[in-house]
Amino acid sequence: MTIEAFLTILLAGLSFLLFVVSILSYRRVKSVKILFVSIAFLLFFIKALVLLVSVISNTWDDFGMRWELLLLDVIVIVMLYLSIARK
Repeated sequence: MTIEAFLTILLAGLSFLLFVVSILSYRRVKSVKILFVSIAFLLFFIKALVLLVSVISNTWDDFGMRWELLLLDVIVIVMLYLSIARK
């Protein structure tokens, strides 16, 4: 197993776990801030799945840093910002 595969699996696992925990928290508290955090963790999970497919299919070197992943990172940052800044 390569380091890329290990880190991608770790990222996917942690982001999915944090997504589930934050959704459970949202259902309990009904805070919009927690909903934004949940969406951010879901986006991290989707990104990790995309990266995992590229590692498994041996296209990691060809994958590079695509604009779609950069856009996904921007959306994640905006969601995390909104979860903190929104009143």
